[in-house]
Amino acid sequence: MDPKRRLERYAISLALLRELLSFEDCTMTLIERIPLLNDQELVTLLANARRLDIVGTPAQRSGAAEVLPVLELEASKRRAVVLEAATKKRSATAATRRKTASPVDGTDGGTVEAA
Repeated sequence: MDPKRRLERYAISLALLRELLSFEDCTMTLIERIPLLNDQELVTLLANARRLDIVGTPAQRSGAAEVLPVLELEASKRRAVVLEAATKKRSATAATRRKTASPVDGTDGGTVEAA
């Protein structure tokens, strides 16, 4: 294919891509998307923002400073949920163990008296 034709096809493809991506009414900012991220995406974005806050350009530092509080708040909320679930699971497991370890027949714990 000649270069001129290839360039025309590229321009058409680029125009279509721009048109598909130009949803003015449903665009979201990064801060609005944070609650929708999965845990791995949140961890990665938080690590990148922390890195850019330290070694980034001035523009990157200001952008990182803008999203860091929101990212850290969301990460702390998710950690709290995980810790609460783990605490509930531990207490349920401990209750089950206490239930199975308690003497059923009312004796003093299973000691046998000599006759």
